[in-house]
Amino acid sequence: MALLGLQGWRIVRISFMAKSKYHTFNTNAQSKGHFIAEKFRVEQHFPGFRCEIKRNHLLCQGVITPAEGCDSYHIKIDYAFLSIPLIYITNPKITPNIEYHMYGDGSLCLYDHREAPWSAKLMLHETIIPWTAEWIVFYELWKITGEWLGSAALHDVNKKILEANTR
Repeated sequence: MALLGLQGWRIVRISFMAKSKYHTFNTNAQSKGHFIAEKFRVEQHFPGFRCEIKRNHLLCQGVITPAEGCDSYHIKIDYAFLSIPLIYITNPKITPNIEYHMYGDGSLCLYDHREAPWSAKLMLHETIIPWTAEWIVFYELWKITGEWLGSAALHDVNKKILEANTR
């Protein structure tokens, strides 16, 4: 079934597929504009990071060295439009462990989403990248002390593992 619409003096047939594609294009345009702004801000505030936009995802990579004498950590941020950014340490390889706030898929647990849900209004350069740097400092301390010294929300271990597996 098709809808009939008027365009000037001509009658134009608009299929439901065309309307669907228009809606998708609008969402893609929104995500692209959001990601262009995010890419600009990340690269402006963190010149060592490089970002690219691929299929409704903003992918950013960079290196964080918490202090002189510490390892450098290669970071990958995978931010899908209308989703929570996922942050991975690609080098050095770290085996995921709930003890140091890492999900089973290797992404970092940086904040309690129940207290402050992610919003597209939050900017990566003001939140995710500094939080990742802080996570790295606490990970370095964990390697020395065997204890997580950063703030932490109480987690149900089984729920956290289940959440990690459903991403």
